Amino acid sequence: MAGEIVYADLIIPSEPHSSRLIHPPQQLNASQCPSWHRITLWAGCIGIVILVAAVIAMGLLLKAETEKSRTDADVLSLLRSVLCNQTLGNASVSSACKICPPHWHHYRGKCYWPSTQHKSWKESRDHCSGRNSQLLVIQDKEEMEFIPEIIEDKSMYWIGLAREEIPDKKWLWISGSEFDQTLFQEPSRTGRNNCGAIKNRKIVSDNCNAELSGICQRDSISI
Repeated sequence: MAGEIVYADLIIPSEPHSSRLIHPPQQLNASQCPSWHRITLWAGCIGIVILVAAVIAMGLLLKAETEKSRTDADVLSLLRSVLCNQTLGNASVSSACKICPPHWHHYRGKCYWPSTQHKSWKESRDHCSGRNSQLLVIQDKEEMEFIPEIIEDKSMYWIGLAREEIPDKKWLWISGSEFDQTLFQEPSRTGRNNCGAIKNRKIVSDNCNAELSGICQRDSISI
């Protein structure tokens, strides 16, 4: 038996089938990320960017509005100081500044404009209406004392007073209120067609078709 070569078959057990199926999927999961994860991540980043941009935009808008409000207040303060002699930048000034259009006269919150054009009473009424005003309606004796300061005493000016034709021919202001005889003497009647005017610090009447100047009146402008 010496010198004989013995051959033997070496059988290596093969790896179980279940073991071969486990490792490849584990290596795949370790190297790859599902697509929905990446989409979610990108969506979150975009949302953060939009939020930051919105916050910045709101901040800039708020700053602009604050600066605009400050600028408007400065302009208003300047106007009041020039037009109403109020102290510039005085925050304690709470009363509104009341002004009138150019060539109008201011008195107790109203503006007065004596026209130099001669027209009938109705034409004068319409002329004032076209200037966003009305013919003068005198409220009290103080206002009556002021009017002669802005007109010529010897001239007659139409005011917003006329007499009804029917039934009892009352004097009415164009505002709808009746003429108060306890304040002023009733104008004399010169005929059927009578309208009120002012002359020499008195209320008089004349034919409504007569051509006279007129006094327009409107509320002052508050700033």
